[in-house]
Amino acid sequence: MNTPFYGWGLAGRIETTALVIKALIKNDGKTVRDEAISKGVFWLLRNKDLYGVCLSTQATINVLDAFISLNDSNQNSAESSAEIFVNGSRATSVTMPPSQELVTPITVDLSKFLAKGKNIIEIKRPSNGALASAQMVETYYLPWSASMATQAENLKLGAKRALRLALTYDKTEAKISEEITCKVDAERIGFSGYGMMLAEIGLPPGVDVDRASLEAAVKEEGWGINYYDDLPDRVVLYLWPRAGGTKFNFKFKSCYGINAMNAASILYDYYNPEARAVVVPEKFVVK
Repeated sequence: MNTPFYGWGLAGRIETTALVIKALIKNDGKTVRDEAISKGVFWLLRNKDLYGVCLSTQATINVLDAFISLNDSNQNSAESSAEIFVNGSRATSVTMPPSQELVTPITVDLSKFLAKGKNIIEIKRPSNGALASAQMVETYYLPWSASMATQAENLKLGAKRALRLALTYDKTEAKISEEITCKVDAERIGFSGYGMMLAEIGLPPGVDVDRASLEAAVKEEGWGINYYDDLPDRVVLYLWPRAGGTKFNFKFKSCYGINAMNAASILYDYYNPEARAVVVPEKFVVK
């Protein structure tokens, strides 16, 4: 089932867990309270995304509210320090502000201390320090052959529902200013509920999208396409799921000769962005 704000999957579990933690904080005197709160908070911290938020707006609001409630019951007005160790060696230390002070995140770059292979990062603090959270973010690249993306069509399975994105082009080789038609088929399968999806259709570099064809697609699909954005490297469409999926065409043409790939195309759920189907880029040759 969706949450009242349409969250499902991981985003829905995060939103629900935060609400349970807030209820437990108010439930004084129960023997399981502290252990359950500790496990719940640890799970929420592990499921932040790389931006430090929790997938959806509603899930993030509830998580922050739960942390504030927890912090209110664990006030510590003194500053403290935290030492950071990488592979057993001290890398640096930072000063932690008092718990009631509103501050921006403290960022530490550990890249120069890392070695190839397995690395162990430790943060050591006094036992009486104020509550704090830490997040480690890494970025890396995978070849398309090693990714979950597929050619032309991708089906992303999920809990009792799936996302499917299929793309076809009438041609991938064309002359300058010759129109290319992209056919899109986006669908949520096995879905009993309601919630917006976003389709990002990758474009080759230096192309001009025929906005009239997009307007025609919006008109033909009715409420199936709520809105679109025409960006330099992709077209973003806001879709409402419907039985049988949303099918539409749009056109674009290259302003100059190219031999290049388009950006990857993605279909994902607005309220659960981890659920996504990705179609690998296509090579376009324009002379």
